[in-house]
Amino acid sequence: MFIKTGWLHVVWAGLLVWVLHICLSIWIAVASGFTYIPISSLWQVAPLELLKNDLFGTLWHWQVQPPLFNLFIGLLAKISIVWLPVVQHGIQIVLAGSVAAMALWIVWLVTRCAQIAFVAGVLVMLNPSLVLFAAYPLYDVITAWLVMLSCLWMAVFAAQKERKNIWPIHLCAVTLVLLMMVRSLYHLVLLVPVAVLVCLMVGRRWKSVLLCLLLIFLPVFGWYVKNQMQFGYWGTSSGIGLSFSKIATMGWSKAELAILEREGKISPVVAAYPICYPLIMDASLYRVFGYIREGNHPVLNYENMNNINFIKISDDYKKSCIELIKANPYRYVRNVALSYSLYTNPCAQNTWLNNNGNRVAWYRDTYCRWILGGWMGETIKKVTGRAVVPSYMTFLVAGLTIYGCVWLLTVCAGGWKSGFEKIVLNGSVVFMIGLISYTAIISNLFECGEQSRYAFYTENIVILCVLILLYEYKKKRMVR
Repeated sequence: MFIKTGWLHVVWAGLLVWVLHICLSIWIAVASGFTYIPISSLWQVAPLELLKNDLFGTLWHWQVQPPLFNLFIGLLAKISIVWLPVVQHGIQIVLAGSVAAMALWIVWLVTRCAQIAFVAGVLVMLNPSLVLFAAYPLYDVITAWLVMLSCLWMAVFAAQKERKNIWPIHLCAVTLVLLMMVRSLYHLVLLVPVAVLVCLMVGRRWKSVLLCLLLIFLPVFGWYVKNQMQFGYWGTSSGIGLSFSKIATMGWSKAELAILEREGKISPVVAAYPICYPLIMDASLYRVFGYIREGNHPVLNYENMNNINFIKISDDYKKSCIELIKANPYRYVRNVALSYSLYTNPCAQNTWLNNNGNRVAWYRDTYCRWILGGWMGETIKKVTGRAVVPSYMTFLVAGLTIYGCVWLLTVCAGGWKSGFEKIVLNGSVVFMIGLISYTAIISNLFECGEQSRYAFYTENIVILCVLILLYEYKKKRMVR
């Protein structure tokens, strides 16, 4: 095949996949008459007029989400609020196409097999979730792009024979910083395993590389410090308690919550509104509970989750959720299992995307059924009446996580020195499996309802890992 002749041909193959995905996305969007959800209806986005007229002041006081996505929207709003949805869609189509190209390049860098790399690129290029999320006016495509880009930089570094060039590690760290400043799901705690893996991969240069990593991550640490001093919480988002409530309060009746509230274990607002969403649009609902602060900037006083009062509301929800888990841990575990079932549903079938997804149901459902294994979930649901296994992803995400843990324990049990050498040789795969596992664990422990959006960030990386591991298994069998 022409793509087998060298790295330059692989680069051109990746660019071809990129362009083909852009053409596919534009054709589907135009032919199907895609429409846009008003971006002003999303609580994750600051009021457009404030972003346009006071961009940096608004970002400085935007406490419910990291700042970079709203910086992106604010810059587009300064150009034109009217054309913002179309411009955003166009940019996200380009980013989605590059995800397919990067998938091809990553697999080639890891396996050096052009055929399997091209298969990976085509599978990702055709994934309808990229087409549909590109038309959705949130940070999901940007997040998936940053996740894939970080994997690419790690693969570039790991592919070097002697690994003399450290710049891919620096770019990987910069990408992770951007990721953390776009999506609060990715926390500064990621620095620890990433730093350990990188230090193992660079060998004797680990001290200087570690120092560079710490310097690169300083902006995230600085934003954490800023939020702690300004708003009293540690992180890039104050909304952890509000998301936590969706999984921790599930299955609890109002009567049970009232009993715990009388015992002083949970907050009155949690007993009255187990799920916080009614509070977002009506300030009078939470003001009766004593949440009556006024912010020092207009963006802190809107009736949305960035209202200054939601910092304390979220904290009360978080503390109450912990008490609910203590009171009935089995119920929480059951909720996590349900959350995981939602998480492994094909991302393109997310109800948030039905506005455009139903317009291309033939394309969406065909890919989800035959490539992601939706047929298996449909069959099991017909037999049992429950969608307990929505797709192959149910087994693949859990399997890759377990495989990663067992593999690490096995190589280390064989001796620290030889174990470290194996980790170094497979550094990029370890990194990808680590991102898959981290995203799945955090998403399902602290949220229930938006799982398909979270799974989208690593869905294509799961496909890459499976192809890489199957290729490596086949190669070992051939050697034997």
